[in-house]
Order: sequence, then structure tokens, then C-alpha cells
Amino acid sequence: MCRLKIERQVRQAARRSPAARPAHVRSQVGESADVASLAQGSRLAALAAKPAAELADAERQELFDWWLSAVDTQSMELVNQANALQRELDDIKARGSIAHVMQERSSEAEAHILFRGAYDQRRDRVTPMTPGSLPAFPEDFPRNRLGLAQWLLLPDHPLTARVTVNRCWQEVFGQGLVRTSGDFGVTGELPSHPELLDWLAVEFRDRAGTSSRLYKLMVMSAAYRQSARATGVKLELDPQNRLLSRGPRFAWMPRWFAIALSFTSGCEPHRQARRQALPTAWRLGGDRDERQ
Repeated sequence: MCRLKIERQVRQAARRSPAARPAHVRSQVGESADVASLAQGSRLAALAAKPAAELADAERQELFDWWLSAVDTQSMELVNQANALQRELDDIKARGSIAHVMQERSSEAEAHILFRGAYDQRRDRVTPMTPGSLPAFPEDFPRNRLGLAQWLLLPDHPLTARVTVNRCWQEVFGQGLVRTSGDFGVTGELPSHPELLDWLAVEFRDRAGTSSRLYKLMVMSAAYRQSARATGVKLELDPQNRLLSRGPRFAWMPRWFAIALSFTSGCEPHRQARRQALPTAWRLGGDRDERQ
């Protein structure tokens, strides 16, 4: 009974399709689609006419797929809902942006010594390792970017804290204790005050802990708070102010921090200073003609 019902619905669907109409009625525009529809309808009708016991699994699945897409209203509604959700998801993705996320490789990174620098002349294979002049890489650290970050933050690492405080000093005083802040190697410049650099590095590592406390320590120092006036003797003995004989002239970063802090904290003296700096007509609320 079910087979006869399927066969009848297949014939009705084939009869309703444009492919089942006479050839002189159909237009030539959709001829290929009509032929495909007619072939599918004929195949489905042939499959529905076969006894159920003689149908192969693929043929049963083909009839079932047609039943879901052409007869079962509940299945068609669910398919339409799924398509609508997929279109909505595509629209959301089109409005968004792509964020690339890095992922560690499962295999260990490798490199080779290149003969005379030629990229196609590989020699001995080398594995990741830290320089021998720096602290040894612990065996229990992973040999990836996480392990490298942990190694850089070791308490006995001589570079991390020194490079950090030197860059902070450069922002406050205009130049670092090591003038070549991007090069602490043999080609870089030696620090002007090595003991001060070591003390700041230890202070930052053990006590300060954050950049804000380090900046506070620098701007409250006597070296920063002294006068920036340059006398003839100072210019002769310390023309580039490497000996910190006078205060910095272009220390804009802490002052910018102070201005931003006064804005966010609602400091009334700063607001009053801004109002007093404006013309009198502006502060008294005069009209546009008076202001001009």
C-alpha cells in the first residue's frame, strides 16, 4: 500500500513538472533542466514500481531523500529553517572580521646552518637553544614560545629587567642609561651608570613589580626633580647630560600621565586652571560676537 502511494505521488510530481508537458509547449530556455527533471521523475517512478524486497539500500535511500524533500512537510519546514539560520550565520560572518590564532606545531622547530648564507645549501641541523653566556635553559621548560617566556622571566636573567627599566628611563629622561636601548650586545653602548641600572633592575624585579611604581620612583627622584637650566660649566663638562647634571628638558611622558590622571580623577584645580586660561568672555558665557 505504501509503495502504491509513493508511486502515485511520483507520477503526480512528474506530471506537475514542466518536463512532463509536450515538447511544443516547453521553451528552449530551460530545456536542460526539464530533461533532468523528467529523467529524475522517470527513475523515481521506476524505483517505486519495483517490489520493496528487490530495492537496494542506495535505491531505498534515494526514494527516502525524495520523500523528505518533496512530500514530507515537516522535513521541508525544518530544512527551510536550517537554511535561514545558515544564511543568518553567513551574514554575521560577512559583517565580522577574521582573527588569526597561532597554534604550536606538533613537531619540533628545526633550522640548518647555511653554507655561505645560501638558503639552498643546508649543512648541520641545529635545535632551539639559548646563548651560553646567559642562564641555562631549564630542562623542565617546554621548548616553545611558552618556555622561552618563562626563561626570560627567570629571577637570575640579566637582561629582562635591565632592558625594561632602561626603556622606562628613556621615556622619562629622554635617553636611556644605555643609549642604544634596542641593542644591549657587544655592538651597543655601555651604560653611563651601571650601578644605577643594576639597582633599578633589582628594584623593579623584587619590589616595584609594575611599571607604574617604577615611573613613580623615577619622577620622585632628585635627578628628575632638579632644574633643567643649563649653565656654561654644565654644558662644558656634560654637554649631552649623560652625567645627569641637570633635569630633562623633554620629559613629556610623565606630564602627559599627570594630565590624563587629572582628567580621569576629576581634579578641580586642573579644571579651574583650564577655565582661567580661557578668555574672559568665554568664561563669563558671552555671545559669539564678544568672543571674536
